[in-house]
Formats: sequence, C-alpha cells, structure tokens
Amino acid sequence: MNTNTSKYIPYNCVSGILIKSENHPEYPFFSGTGFYVFFPPYSEIFFVTARHCIYNTEDELLGKIIVPLKRDEAHRDVVPFKEILTSKCIDDHENFEDIAVLVVGELPKEDKGILMARSLHLLHQEDIDKIIDIIMKENENIRTVGFPGVSKEIDYENNEAKMSPRGFHGKINGKGALKNWYKFTCNNWKDGDLAGFSGSPVLELIPLAQDIVMPVPIGIIVTTSNFISINVATNLIATYIKAKGLA
Repeated sequence: MNTNTSKYIPYNCVSGILIKSENHPEYPFFSGTGFYVFFPPYSEIFFVTARHCIYNTEDELLGKIIVPLKRDEAHRDVVPFKEILTSKCIDDHENFEDIAVLVVGELPKEDKGILMARSLHLLHQEDIDKIIDIIMKENENIRTVGFPGVSKEIDYENNEAKMSPRGFHGKINGKGALKNWYKFTCNNWKDGDLAGFSGSPVLELIPLAQDIVMPVPIGIIVTTSNFISINVATNLIATYIKAKGLA
C-alpha cells in the first residue's frame, strides 16, 4: 500500500487509561493506552491493554480503572468493566504475559453501539500468524495509534483530562526473547520517547476493495521495542466465551 495510510488508521479504537489510586484519589494519573475489540460472531466487547498499565509488580491493581465512554469533554460517563482476564506465559510460569483484557459490562443499547463501532475485528490465530510472517518476509510497515505523554494532560483544578491520539509506523525486527513476543523499530516518531504507547494496538491494513481497508490488530505494544501477538488476547477471549457458555 503505497498511498498515504493515515486516513485508514482507526483512531477511534483507542482510549487513554486513567487510574485513580486509593491513596490519592484526588490525583488520577494516565497509565498507557487500550483498544476495543470484538470476536465475531459474538457480541461481547473487550478492552485490551498491556498488563503493566493496570497492575503493579505485586500483581495488584494500581487503582480504579477509568476509561471514558466518549471523547466529548461534556460527557463524563465511564465504561463499566465486569471482569479482567490475564494470562501467564506458557513456557515459564514465573513470567506473566504482559497482557490484560477487560470485559465490558452492561451498557444501554446506544452506548454499546458506539463502542461496537469503535471496536476492531479480531481474526483467528492462524490468520494472524500468517499475516505477521508475510509482514516480516516482505519487510512491510506496521502501524500503531495510542496516547503518548505529549498528547494528553490533566487539569486537576478543573477536573478535566484531555487526550489526543497519535500514531507512528515501523518495522518488525524478528521474534523476541519470549514466546509470542516480536521486536520492532519505530521509524517516524519525533516527539520524545514512546511512553504512553504501552497497550496500543499494532496494526496491519488489509485492502478489501478500492479505497476500502480493514485495520487488523496483530499485536499489543508492551515496551519501546517489543510487542506481543494479539493471539494472546484472542486466546483469553476465546476461553472466556467458552467458559461463559456463549459459544
């Protein structure tokens, strides 16, 4: 895809994460990025992020997770979450996969429709493996969108949080040191470090027809030079769907 791809980037799929700690609830703070997904044909909506964005090293939640339902500053409703799914690394039970999937709770029909329209379509695991292999073989670009530090601020005096999504593209540099990890290089980010992009989706843009492109999540950024395959999140979601009798 040689044309400018910015118009195909799903900026609406992401949200910054605010944490309100019990010790200092008057000073909420930003903690990375998350993005909405769904797994057809099921109607559940999920919010995927990096585990370290919401948990500390003692496996405790950093605080109350606040994700705004809408970006309109006039609306302060937050997304309800009814469960958090996490996983340990299959090969090393002392090592946690740095992924968390939050299950969106009950919402009015209109609000659920808003989130569904923002959600990315999850593909089956074998399809993702093939896509990543092709990207590496052909040296294609990967893309991401999220909320780095330069694009968000909190006005404590007026109790307002302002966020604006930003993106960059890069290359996959091969597999990482752990199972399901991949190394990447950022090619065009010029505004400081990548702090805040943790939990952002790694995207492949798949042409469906002339000027019609489907953005597909293939991974989740977890460090400034690594992402984890989206299959880790998809496995958690598939297990949840089966356990709840939704399949």
